[in-house]
Amino acid sequence: MQNKNNQPVYQSILTGLTAERDRVQFLIEPSSIYDFFKKHNVRKIPDYQRPYSWSEQHILDLLNDIRKIAEGDRESWFLGPIFTTKLTPNDIESQLLDGQQRVTTIQIIFREASVLLKRIQDLELSSETKLKNKLTRRIDESKKCVIDYGNNDVPEPKFITEESIKQLFHSYICEFDQIETLEDYEKKEYEFENKAEEEWKKGSKTANNLKIARKIIKKYLSEKFIKPQLIEGLIAFEKFMDAILKKCWIIEVPLQSIDDSIQIFESLNNRGKSLTLTDKLRYKCLITCEDEIKRTKIRLLWKEIYKNLDFCIDKKFFKNDEDFFKVLFNTLNAESISSEEDMMDLFEQDFKEKGNDGIFNFLDIVGKILDFYINVLNNRLHENNTFTNLFNQNNQKKKVESLLQVLFYAQKISSNSRFLLFKIILESHNMRNLQANFQIIQEIWCLIRIVYIEETLISNKSNIIRNNMLKIIKDLNKDWNLLKYFNDRKDTDYLIKKNLINDALQPKDNEESKFIIYLYCYLNEHETLQSYNQKQYKENELEHMFPSSWKNYWEDKYFTKEEITSYIENELEKSQFKNINFENIKIEILQKENLELIDAPNHKQKDSLLQFIGNKWVLHAASNIKASNKNFEFKKDNYQNDSNIIKLPKNENSEIGLNQFEDFTYKEIITRSLRIVDGIFGKFYNTWEDI
Repeated sequence: MQNKNNQPVYQSILTGLTAERDRVQFLIEPSSIYDFFKKHNVRKIPDYQRPYSWSEQHILDLLNDIRKIAEGDRESWFLGPIFTTKLTPNDIESQLLDGQQRVTTIQIIFREASVLLKRIQDLELSSETKLKNKLTRRIDESKKCVIDYGNNDVPEPKFITEESIKQLFHSYICEFDQIETLEDYEKKEYEFENKAEEEWKKGSKTANNLKIARKIIKKYLSEKFIKPQLIEGLIAFEKFMDAILKKCWIIEVPLQSIDDSIQIFESLNNRGKSLTLTDKLRYKCLITCEDEIKRTKIRLLWKEIYKNLDFCIDKKFFKNDEDFFKVLFNTLNAESISSEEDMMDLFEQDFKEKGNDGIFNFLDIVGKILDFYINVLNNRLHENNTFTNLFNQNNQKKKVESLLQVLFYAQKISSNSRFLLFKIILESHNMRNLQANFQIIQEIWCLIRIVYIEETLISNKSNIIRNNMLKIIKDLNKDWNLLKYFNDRKDTDYLIKKNLINDALQPKDNEESKFIIYLYCYLNEHETLQSYNQKQYKENELEHMFPSSWKNYWEDKYFTKEEITSYIENELEKSQFKNINFENIKIEILQKENLELIDAPNHKQKDSLLQFIGNKWVLHAASNIKASNKNFEFKKDNYQNDSNIIKLPKNENSEIGLNQFEDFTYKEIITRSLRIVDGIFGKFYNTWEDI
């Protein structure tokens, strides 16, 4: 590896050198943890480092390894190199380039151990003077590793963690040192827990990670060394502290050049200590900016991004941080890319190479998309939703709220639809403007119909749908107009010419069934989708009116293929279905092999008529549980008598409502299924204004 002067990077490691017969002396040497931390220089986490994020297993592995040394299983243990650098040669603070996770955890161990040791001093150990002296010495050594009193006797941490929890960590290290009584300890612990909780709610994942790590370490030390036989436990504890202080060692590698430190940082994180895609993006944003005021702004923007990503992940809009950014970069690229290297190249080209303006443009894009998911889609029925509140004429707001309900379920069944939604959001210049929002709504209505075609009617494999969505973005990149694109696509006439109706009748799973029912309700009685509060909609479940476990209450309603055939050919009133090719549907239904439901051993029911969309009802979870597998009369009475629960459609006299059915057999399943599909097809190509 070469630096910018075409010299080996390791030459930049030198803090001093002597040239003697062409030999170079490297001024680095191993040091114990105690020697490393007791030095007066302060070590700080640079902005671009990832947040503290060690899991419980990482922490327990470290504690157990130290304990093995204490018990004599090993003579010593090398924890690895610690790379540090200084912004200028005269800086008192050195920045910790690599090793933050280990160093932070060790600092927490020292702090919890010293608190525990101080409390042990209050115990009656008069007969164990030697042990008590050893424990006292360990307290002093631990304090030297975490606190520096400097010249004015004001305690300061030896280690300054990342900016988002700087004050929290400072109070934890310094104020816990002032504890004299159990009452003081409990008070400080309570204050720390509350402060960490507040910071976590503000978006600091690290504050929560710090709180969790402290609890894990406190519990471990107490259970392993205090709860057993007191004296034996204290002896083991003293050995444990001696092991971590004197028998664990590291090598500090000081780097002089900032450029070289960045190069080594990237190299370290490409060789087994990989940063996540999100970490790399944050690091690149911060390392690009040299203006401290702007760096502070970037830090705050990333803090907000982490907070909003956590919220969106909790709401299941995204699997994790990487999922969000992969969708974003695929959308920006308009072609499928999967490797982090390609995504980082795209970031470099489109944003980083444009300097601070490019970085802030990138952060603005991220913030804009997350804002839509949180404040528009998640709060789709909230009275203070600024997006929907702009639509205040001719009942438009209710129609927008209903459309967002359908979009919510479209996103659930089609992760690939997020590419189009990202693009729609990015093409909107001002989501506080009615005209811009009107354009967004029209395009969302196009997106929903594209999802219905791709996911339900054609039912392609995910990678094909992904490429189709990205192709739309690529085709329209120079002249974005999704509404025109969709209207032009009507010529393909998916709804009639394609012989694919079985996919519409028999959804793949419950989420797709919900999407279809929400879409039907939106097209035929959209008020149903905003008549309840958002909490009630969250508590909906998909009910099979004719249950899969049918033998107890529905034993007289099983049906054969012959009965289905006879009903379709001779009894079904075909004239009621005006928007579908009934002859094609009839052929497809009759060609399916497992539609019948018969009381016979080993008879497969997975693909029976019970899985048709007409047997699926969106109802309140509690009501669904109460009705269980009871007969239709019981279920209908239960659902109709509870006016406070959600049921879709709300109008029980609608074509697919409860009042349309006196009984519920295979005939009603077929009829209701065809009504749902016919009701969607009839208004599928309506404009948003005409619904």
